[in-house]
Amino acid sequence: MKSKLGGFNLKGTSLQIKQGFSYLTDNTENNNQLNELSKALVDKESEISRLKLKLDSMTTKNKIGMQLFSELKISYPDLKDIIINESTTLIDTSSVKQTIFLAVLDFKKPVSSKEKIKIEEWLKVRLKENKIKVIFE
Repeated sequence: MKSKLGGFNLKGTSLQIKQGFSYLTDNTENNNQLNELSKALVDKESEISRLKLKLDSMTTKNKIGMQLFSELKISYPDLKDIIINESTTLIDTSSVKQTIFLAVLDFKKPVSSKEKIKIEEWLKVRLKENKIKVIFE
């Protein structure tokens, strides 16, 4: 490239080629830009990681719900469907929020009170969670 400078009437001209961010090291303003770009990149990578964890968590919860349905269906063939989700309880008298599991079970036939208690206790043990609300339909 240097040998071709004469063809462009640029004899005696110095040619320097800089690529990427290497040109930014020449002054402070550009260093600040590089730092901002690097910080933005780190922030975006952190956001991506956080979203991946959230997606993994949602996938895991979905698998647990499918597993619970399969296990309950063995003991209760009249079970039509189940909705299970971690929820937040807001209490009118305080600003404290409580996290509970909410389960809605729909059966083809009514379930006895004894069986309802049995299912609720089983869910507490299975989910390893004492705060659970079960609604039978």
